Amino acid sequence: MQGSIKRSHLLIVSVHRQNILDQVIGADTHKIDIPKQSIQNFSRLKSLLKIDIGVHTHNDFGMATANAVSALTAGANFVDVTVNGLGERTGNAALEEIIAFLLK
Repeated sequence: MQGSIKRSHLLIVSVHRQNILDQVIGADTHKIDIPKQSIQNFSRLKSLLKIDIGVHTHNDFGMATANAVSALTAGANFVDVTVNGLGERTGNAALEEIIAFLLK
């Protein structure tokens, strides 16, 4: 559903409005996001929250860096990375790839 907000996003906004949060990390734990979805999700979160937003992606389908870059483009403030993408299961966004994007 394009433009919709997940129930978890509403919980985050509710907690934020109570001044409990100072940052949020969006995680693609189910590893099903594609860059377009990342842009939509993080753009929406950024418009709703006035705090730092981070991203944590998994590379099960080879999309960790693409989704992390999409989230950064949409306004995420930071990204979880690992050296050479090594990490749990099939890894996470690769530090060197994220640096290359940030230096472009």
